[in-house]
Amino acid sequence: MKLPTLWPVLSFAGGILLFRAITPHLHPALRFDLLAAGFLLFAGVLALRKSRLIVALALGAAAWVCLGFAVAGFEQSSIPSNLASTLIETGKLDSSVPLRWRGRLRSDPLSLPWGKRYEVELHEVETASGVTPVTGGLRVTWYRDVSNPDPPPQVRAGDRVEVLIRALPIRNFGDPGGFDFRGYLALQGIHLQGSLRNGELMTVIGHPRPTVFERLARARGDFLHSLDDLFSARPEQAALVRAML
Repeated sequence: MKLPTLWPVLSFAGGILLFRAITPHLHPALRFDLLAAGFLLFAGVLALRKSRLIVALALGAAAWVCLGFAVAGFEQSSIPSNLASTLIETGKLDSSVPLRWRGRLRSDPLSLPWGKRYEVELHEVETASGVTPVTGGLRVTWYRDVSNPDPPPQVRAGDRVEVLIRALPIRNFGDPGGFDFRGYLALQGIHLQGSLRNGELMTVIGHPRPTVFERLARARGDFLHSLDDLFSARPEQAALVRAML
C-alpha cells in the first residue's frame, strides 16, 4: 500500500463528520466512543493474528471512526456553552451596541505608549433584557488623547470591574498565510476586545481577596512599574527588559 495512513485519516475524519451529523439527536450518556474503539482495536488484533486481514482492516477502520467521534465530542465539550464570543457570533448577544461587561482583572493594567490595556475575566454581561452569565476573556484598551485625557480608575489584578463598551470577537486579517491572531489570543484566554472611549466608563465594583495567581500578577505589575521608572530616559532598553519580564 503506497499510502498506509490514508485510510486511518479518512476513517478518523469520517468519525468527526458523523459526530457533527448525529450529535443533535444523540444523548451524551449513550456514547461509549473510547470503549468501542478499544474493543474494535482488540478484535482487529485478534482477527489479524488469525490471518483474517479483511476483517481486521474493517475493525481497524471502525475503531478510527470511533476515535474521531470521541475527539470531536471532547473538542466540543471543552468550549463553554456561554462563551461570550460564541454568544455574540450566534446572535444571542447584540454586539452592535455597548454592553455592561463585569468580571475580575487578570493582571495589573499594562502601560502602553498610547494608553493602557486591561484584561478582564468575564463573569456576566448586562443587556436590555437582563443579566447573562458569561465566560471568556475581554481585552480593553484605553487610548490617551486630547479628547480622552482622564484615565480609568486605579485598579489592580483581582479587582471586580464593570466596563461599558462595545466588545467584538477577535478577527483575523484576510491575507493568505497571515498570522492567526485570533488563535494566538484564544490560547491566552482572550476572546473579545474593545476600546474604552472614556475613563469614566470603567467602574470598580469590588475588591475581593486576591488569589495566589492574582498576587503574582500584582507582583509582576510592580516590577513593570519599577522598570518604567528605572528606564524612563531609555525607552528602547525599557521595551527589551519589559519583554524579558
